[in-house]
Amino acid sequence: MLVLLLSILLAATPAERSALHALYAATNGTGWANTSGWLGAGDPCEWFGVACDGGAVARLRMVTGRAANGVAIGNSMAGTLPSQLSRLQNLTLLEFFDNRISGTMPTELKELTQLKNLFLANMQPYPGYHSAAPLPMSGTVPTQIAALEGLGLLGLQYSSLSGTLPVQIQNMTSLSVFYCNDNSVSGTVPPQLAKLGELGTLNFANNSLSGTMPTQFAELEALANLYLYT
Repeated sequence: MLVLLLSILLAATPAERSALHALYAATNGTGWANTSGWLGAGDPCEWFGVACDGGAVARLRMVTGRAANGVAIGNSMAGTLPSQLSRLQNLTLLEFFDNRISGTMPTELKELTQLKNLFLANMQPYPGYHSAAPLPMSGTVPTQIAALEGLGLLGLQYSSLSGTLPVQIQNMTSLSVFYCNDNSVSGTVPPQLAKLGELGTLNFANNSLSGTMPTQFAELEALANLYLYT
């Protein structure tokens, strides 16, 4: 009886289960490379790519392995990110690297306040590495993402993001790695990014940025890797 009670208490909640169901539906789950456990009657904590802490969904990592060069291989997801992901309130890691995520970033992601790593990078353009063409994310980097003040890694590269970078990113004071290379971001590099004292890697290469590098970047003592070339 005690074991049964613990298994119930440490299982994912109905809200978390519904969020995962929405993800499956929005990203063509029937075409995923690995669907082990998904949509079954078992605890979602046992589903492929899902990891839990204390019964709450804490990590969602949809990659199936690594290529010879060490780059992660995705799970053949194709579609958009559902707003229901915001129901995963205890999520600390969300990684959809090397999948075919299209559409815009849902502003509801701002509600994932426990998030430490957000990796939505699409397929890397390495000849012979990928079996299908990417369906890149579009739209702009939403200002609401700045609500993720505890985020340490933000990966948005190899997509079709456009517009200017929101200055509100300056509020993400825990950010240490920011990849936004190979997009269509325009405008200038916001000098407000100099307020990100933990920033160690910043990659804005291959965008449509203009102007000069902000002199305020000299204040970024932790910055070791900076890429701004086109």
